[in-house]
Amino acid sequence: MLLAASCAAAWVGFRALGPLPLWNKVYLAAVGSTVTAITTYLMAGIRPYVAFLVVMIIAAVLAAFAWRKPRRQVAIHALVSALIVAFLWWSFKAGGGAYYGYYEAKVLAVVGISRNPSDAPLGAILSAREGFVRSGGATNIVRRVAHREGAGLIRLAWEYTCQLALGTLVLLLPISFLKWMSIVDFAGGRGLLVVTDLDTIFIDVTLLAVVLLLKRTWSRQRPNLAFTVFTAALCGLLAALMAFVVTNYGSLFRLRLMVAALIWLLPLALARSDEVTAPSEQGAAQPVVASTG
Repeated sequence: MLLAASCAAAWVGFRALGPLPLWNKVYLAAVGSTVTAITTYLMAGIRPYVAFLVVMIIAAVLAAFAWRKPRRQVAIHALVSALIVAFLWWSFKAGGGAYYGYYEAKVLAVVGISRNPSDAPLGAILSAREGFVRSGGATNIVRRVAHREGAGLIRLAWEYTCQLALGTLVLLLPISFLKWMSIVDFAGGRGLLVVTDLDTIFIDVTLLAVVLLLKRTWSRQRPNLAFTVFTAALCGLLAALMAFVVTNYGSLFRLRLMVAALIWLLPLALARSDEVTAPSEQGAAQPVVASTG
């Protein structure tokens, strides 16, 4: 529900990047950022890594789309974007509580302010994966972490690539098929694996349907490109993190619904919304013709 609300808010807010009258830009940006701040606040206390990614990807999209602006508008775009990102970060901090310090340390490590090796994002990801492996469980798809201390860069890259590939296969292919092919081996699940197989097939069919729909109906005039980039990036990052970090199939089976939900929301980019209702200067609601950009 929160992911759907965040994507809907992004769809509204990113429309402000299009060629609209100034008041409508302000209106759309205010509505989009406010709803996103509320959902970020709520998500930060449940799945803080999702809320963190939402804020980071919105910041990246706003920065990337600065090049589409005329040179005289870049400064105001940068200022408004910075205010929006600061607002969203504040909501993440307020909702994250005890989780906040952990993510602040990662950001500081990325920009080079923190010198603590344990704050590096890659180290945090590897630690999270190791935690899943050590927790065991009857549906753990690996028996140990492949990482070896002192291994060369090429060997580590190969090991991490194999781990990511295995997790991706578990995300996308029926687990019974992977067990039959001896790609994964675990004792748990039993009859429930049939349910997860049906779920996997359903998600795969909807993924294919979304891809075909976007391919068939995409045009330069209709899609909300910033929304598409935001949703696709969030979906891709979440899928990659789950595929690499989560080694317990029972956990992955539940968590991957976040990825599926984002896939199902991608067609919002094609929604025809040529009329956006915004308050006029006199206070009455009037339809304003707008391009979906």
